[in-house]
Amino acid sequence: MHALEAPIPDKGQLRTLFNRYGKDDVRYALATMYSDRCCYCEGRIGVVVYGQIEHRQPKKLFPEKTFVWENLHWACQPCNVQKGAKWDRCFPILDGVLDPISHHLTYRIGG
Repeated sequence: MHALEAPIPDKGQLRTLFNRYGKDDVRYALATMYSDRCCYCEGRIGVVVYGQIEHRQPKKLFPEKTFVWENLHWACQPCNVQKGAKWDRCFPILDGVLDPISHHLTYRIGG
């Protein structure tokens, strides 16, 4: 059965599912994958702020991707709150794992 064909879980089932991906092993895997840095601001997590499991494609708009590993990322609390459920289908947020930026902007100051 494809994920889109699965019946929509009730609130109790959703609570159980949400608790699954919030487990320490999932949090540890994401923290390790991102070297304890936020996927957005690259700030060090755990020094000043706590890390949170972030859904690149918001679970409110993409409930079928709530538990898809490729949609889970590691973010600091301020970035996760700021991003919220924002999503632009024309200009989606880049995925730091699947869409790495190989060339950064550089600036020449003076002369």
